[in-house]
Amino acid sequence: MAPDTSPIDQAQQFTRMRSLLMHPLIRDDLSKRRALRCLTAARHNVFDALGLGRKENYHSRFMGYLLDPTERHDQGAVFLCSFLDWLREHHGLPSSTAKGWTAGQVQGTLAPKALVTAEKDTGGSGRIDLVLELSDGTTIAIENKVDAQEQEDQLGRYWHWLRSLGKRADQLMLVFLTPDGRAGTTAGARDHIVRMSYGQLAEVLERGMARCPETAHALIATTRQYIQLCQRIAQGDPQMSPPNPEIVTFLQDTRNLEVALDLQEHLNRYVLEDIKRVFRGQVMVALQTKLALTPAADTWVAGSRKGDDAVIGLLPKTSVPSYPGYSCVVELRFAMWKNYVGWYRPAWLRTQDGGRTTAEVEAKMQGNALGTTEGWWVVWKHLNDFAWAKSLQEWTPENILEIHRDNQSESHELANRLSDLIWSYFEPYHKEMETLPDFSVPAGS
Repeated sequence: MAPDTSPIDQAQQFTRMRSLLMHPLIRDDLSKRRALRCLTAARHNVFDALGLGRKENYHSRFMGYLLDPTERHDQGAVFLCSFLDWLREHHGLPSSTAKGWTAGQVQGTLAPKALVTAEKDTGGSGRIDLVLELSDGTTIAIENKVDAQEQEDQLGRYWHWLRSLGKRADQLMLVFLTPDGRAGTTAGARDHIVRMSYGQLAEVLERGMARCPETAHALIATTRQYIQLCQRIAQGDPQMSPPNPEIVTFLQDTRNLEVALDLQEHLNRYVLEDIKRVFRGQVMVALQTKLALTPAADTWVAGSRKGDDAVIGLLPKTSVPSYPGYSCVVELRFAMWKNYVGWYRPAWLRTQDGGRTTAEVEAKMQGNALGTTEGWWVVWKHLNDFAWAKSLQEWTPENILEIHRDNQSESHELANRLSDLIWSYFEPYHKEMETLPDFSVPAGS
């Protein structure tokens, strides 16, 4: 006789799940973690609080501040020498620099002198995030990428600028700083790129901080928080608390593991996706409410793009459902590198000179500093630019809970703020978008 393969009785399954969640080991551990966070404020970070955690230009400025021996941290070249030490150990500095200074020679006449410039304008080659011009003639350029991808021929252009300085090859260096220390894809065959990760940057700053006097409390506290931010960027996810070994042992029991895996499946396949769906729905309800009070309701509708429910906002009404049209949307994927808001252009305009049809409106938007243009977008901004949208930028446990609470609240404050942001792009320009040649197409086209 074949074994019984019928599903576990749902009532029994629910009882087992509830028993697992209510077990003292799990409840007490959660309570202890909350109490520890309250005592230590371990998740507090001033850079995150100011909404600067993923903004490359602010990273470059703070790095430049620490690396500049003349800045107001008053520690001379401690951080610069730590950086030069790392370059010497891992990649080999230009020969004159490698012989010039050691880790201990950070004060007085032997200390390296440097002109540090953030957002260095190179003329036709673009702006380099950070340039260090050392007193021995060495020039070190640092290109910093947190979320953005390389621009066309970007590293190659920077190497062209470095060579244009007329210095020896051993006096030039280009450092490519990224979360994971990845290789650049836009350098030429002769361009030597030094790869550096944010984790390695954290190590460099740790060394520098260790050379600061213990009484430099403000500098140490701020630098330590920046180091923590660098480590988090390198890891890709917020730092997790160490596991409770008793809970690990408890879950390794076959019966408990079976229930835990069942819970995980319910959480991943149903609960989390439903939280996303409900939140997007609340945003669309808020948009439709705004729209209903205006004449634009005759032409536009709140909804999501066909085949991609993560792209939600205000779409043009059309008799051809698959036609994308110009739309004012947010690309809400709950991932640091995917959350954009602004005006979206039809797919084919990217390769059919769509810039000509949107140029006038685009120029007006740019003049009002609403964002930038790129690929599919007419104009956009990243949700990282808005501190209140932090919970929409990473699918972490804390953010999931915040979004779930917003779904369950009566005010839906977070959904309404996102709706207001989309509307701030839509309201000034929707009439002008309706006049563009490719706004709509006849039925049956």
